[in-house]
Amino acid sequence: LYQWTAEGGFVSVWSGSNVRALLEDQEGVLWVGTQGSGLLRVGITSKSALRSAGSLGIDDVRSIVQDRSGVMWIGTEGKGLIRYDNKAFEFYGSDKGCPDTRIWALWPDADGSLWVGSKGNGLIHLSGKKLQRFTTRDGLVGDVILALRGDGDGNLWIGTDGGGLGRYFAGQFVAYNTAAGLSGDIVRSIFEDRERNIWLGTAGAGLNRLKDDPFVTYGSRDGLSNNLVSSMAEDGAGTVWIGTAEGWLNRWKDGKITR
Repeated sequence: LYQWTAEGGFVSVWSGSNVRALLEDQEGVLWVGTQGSGLLRVGITSKSALRSAGSLGIDDVRSIVQDRSGVMWIGTEGKGLIRYDNKAFEFYGSDKGCPDTRIWALWPDADGSLWVGSKGNGLIHLSGKKLQRFTTRDGLVGDVILALRGDGDGNLWIGTDGGGLGRYFAGQFVAYNTAAGLSGDIVRSIFEDRERNIWLGTAGAGLNRLKDDPFVTYGSRDGLSNNLVSSMAEDGAGTVWIGTAEGWLNRWKDGKITR
């Protein structure tokens, strides 16, 4: 894990296991999900690990979000969904109706509910104590979900492993795949920028941008360092930062990609 500053460039913050998820919470604390070292909490002057010591018992964290009430939700590989209210951890497993212990994607809805993407058992909607599950039988594009993102228009965007991209709105699913202009059907990351563009990172087929049909695709020929896109974020100046395989960081600004 690295921190970048204009004065000092990249500074190493933590050099342990692979980082799978990052979240800055409402109090400015950085939460880090890792593969092998569980969940880390990084403050301004210190860091602490919340892992197998005690009741948590997780080593592989795949997603972290915070809902509007301040509750943290943690998706894990093998331990299911975990709720953390800054006091105690609550596990959502098969005993509470959660159909999968492999949770790779999360998105907190504006209405206070939570969308949960599983690795093989579709999409789960958690509202209060009620769980509702959607699969390909309901119109979902794929049951292995890699990414979730809500947009400013109330759509939920769903990235899958092999099924392409899905959009859920008002109880209906819409599918987008390579036949519809998407560059690849494995969608690993989804992001909405301030101009309401939807960015889609694929596994090996580059980057897609969607605002009005059709998709606009960026790849290595356009300056992208690698066609496997794992993450995206936007800074205060409107620059979109793009993380790719092999440790490369790219920058999209004024219609151009630079490294």
